[in-house]
Amino acid sequence: MKQAYALNARPIIAVVDDHPLMRKTICQVLESQGLHVELQLANGQELLDTLSRAASIPQICILDIQMSVMNGLDTLKKLRELCPGIKTLVYSFTTNERIIREMMNHGAEDYLFKGCSVDELLFKLQQLLLH
Repeated sequence: MKQAYALNARPIIAVVDDHPLMRKTICQVLESQGLHVELQLANGQELLDTLSRAASIPQICILDIQMSVMNGLDTLKKLRELCPGIKTLVYSFTTNERIIREMMNHGAEDYLFKGCSVDELLFKLQQLLLH
């Protein structure tokens, strides 16, 4: 799927993942598709601290579940209080249905396994941006 997103304004995205290489790779893929990754953070606490003083709020947050300092579930709960309008795509290696369901019950819009293809990631983001 080598198409750039043709939206009126470039959506702003936050990527929160404690693995630097994974975070950087996701950001490079998204930027190559015309998406704007404004925030690249290593854990939930960094995200919340940054958002509490940010001038602009991302439309989408790509959020890992298993992170040090503050995990994805705790982050999501607090994110819903601080910025309820951010759409959250949980992006993780976990396949534990209970954990995924809990993330969805706390407001995540969708889940994607980290072993997915680039096309799958871009499709999920496109769906979030259009709805």
